[in-house]
Amino acid sequence: MANPRIQLTAVVNRQSSSVEGATPIEKLNVDLLWHIFTMNADMDAPIDSNIPYNARSGTRRVAFSPLTVTWRSSQVCRFWRDIILGSPSLWGRVVDLGVLKYMDEEWREEMLCRTGTAFLCIKFLDCDESAFTKFDVEFAAFLASLLENEWPRINKLNITIPVPIDDPVKDVIRRATQRPAPHLQSFRLHCYSLNYSQRQPPLFSDDAPSLREFHGINFNLQSPWLRNIRIIELSFPSTFSDVLSVLKQMPFLTTLVLHHDIPPLKNTEISSAQIYLPHLATITISHDIRTCVAFLNTLIPPPGCKLFLRTPRWSTRPLEPVPDITHAELPAVQTVLSRYLHAYFEAAKNSEQLSLDVTRTSLILCVYSHSNHSSSSPSSQDFDIAIHSQEAQDATFISFFLRSLSHCRLTSIKMLDLSIHPCSLDPSCTSFIQFLLAFGAVEVLRPSLYALQTIKNLQVHAPIKSIPPNNILFPQLRTIRFRHVREGIATNDSVLAFLSWRRDIGLPIQVVDFITSPWNPRPCDMRRLFSAAEMAGVMVWWKEGEMKRQFLCGSVKKRIKEKGKSETRR
Repeated sequence: MANPRIQLTAVVNRQSSSVEGATPIEKLNVDLLWHIFTMNADMDAPIDSNIPYNARSGTRRVAFSPLTVTWRSSQVCRFWRDIILGSPSLWGRVVDLGVLKYMDEEWREEMLCRTGTAFLCIKFLDCDESAFTKFDVEFAAFLASLLENEWPRINKLNITIPVPIDDPVKDVIRRATQRPAPHLQSFRLHCYSLNYSQRQPPLFSDDAPSLREFHGINFNLQSPWLRNIRIIELSFPSTFSDVLSVLKQMPFLTTLVLHHDIPPLKNTEISSAQIYLPHLATITISHDIRTCVAFLNTLIPPPGCKLFLRTPRWSTRPLEPVPDITHAELPAVQTVLSRYLHAYFEAAKNSEQLSLDVTRTSLILCVYSHSNHSSSSPSSQDFDIAIHSQEAQDATFISFFLRSLSHCRLTSIKMLDLSIHPCSLDPSCTSFIQFLLAFGAVEVLRPSLYALQTIKNLQVHAPIKSIPPNNILFPQLRTIRFRHVREGIATNDSVLAFLSWRRDIGLPIQVVDFITSPWNPRPCDMRRLFSAAEMAGVMVWWKEGEMKRQFLCGSVKKRIKEKGKSETRR
């Protein structure tokens, strides 16, 4: 395959001989430019929705596609153009069919010519069904030709076609994917009405030695390339027995994704034997709670394993209701969820934010972490359990869930987002109190108004046996951050009573933050807030339009200034 370093030799030599008198842009080091161009050619990188663009350039997806960016970069100056046109691997990385479908045949052929003999990364994610109701005949022929003629050098294939395609095109796709794939590393194929049968020749002729990532269609459950898979997503109509059989063949698996398309787990499929995958880092499963728990019970999660579990609000299968957990099954649910929570928190050193939202029909737990210890770094979602019910949630189930969580090591959690529906659980129950006591390191609290009231009432009125002597809920708490503020909540007696209580016990709140809320304070609200005795010494942060402001209550002179826009908040 093409070596970009060799092909750039002439460009480097020309730069060295013409540095004098060159413009600043031409003085950039070739290695630096190559690195920038390579970063811009990453089709897996997300497109920032905040970047302004001219709508006349097409959709945002087309305007900022790596193919479009690479093409425009090649027209900046002769120096850049020589580098990019002399780098077939750059063009091989940006075969974006979502852009090429708008180009004429001549440009498509030119683009492929520029790839030389380099590996190809092909992507087509056209989810806009309104753009056409049937696959364009001419473009379908181009896609068929591309797969048929260039299959041996495809390195990544990511294709989603949500509309019907003609049978000849389906046949070409089937034939191509049944050929050996010596250089294929990532495979994702989702095509409307394209079905594979176990009676057909095996996928890749069972010859894909470089394959590491697989998403989608049916395959031979004994395929030799399964052993090397790191990431797998399964959604085809199969059985959980098949899934377990596949998992046993993938010792290096790091990411597992299971969709609700798989039929619910049957009692006959449940095995007492457990599977341990030492490198498994992420499990994503969408199914009814009983199936999720039974399947998760067959795995032993390694330390730090992330779990994304989501149950449907409504049944995805006609005439089949979503099965709920019975009281007899609650201990088993607690055991399984406890195992995954403990495994995650055992190694989750950067987990700093936990969110719990309990309503009458749902329970949602999310854990966020920073990529490093800098407070300005973006947070990422590391753990997510969303359990929905068609009827009111059983308070006993919520109690079991909180008990599972309260036994975890939560000392890294610095921010707690807590929202509780008044009818969802008994706030005086032991499991809820133990849950709150587990967050001894929390510094920032984002509560619903009812949660704020509950915390104060528990500390003041709870029996001694519920909260041991000298135990204070949230001893490190210094900031209250409101996310959803109704008019008048800022001066609500419950808020002021909470601030007064914290001050009386010697742990005053230092900051009340309204910045992330849509609250537009009225002058009367501000006057009462700033003058309230309970607010003395408290710094208030809020927004006026796009301006971020702060004021220290009780100060002799009003001090309001704009907060830096570079400050990031979660």
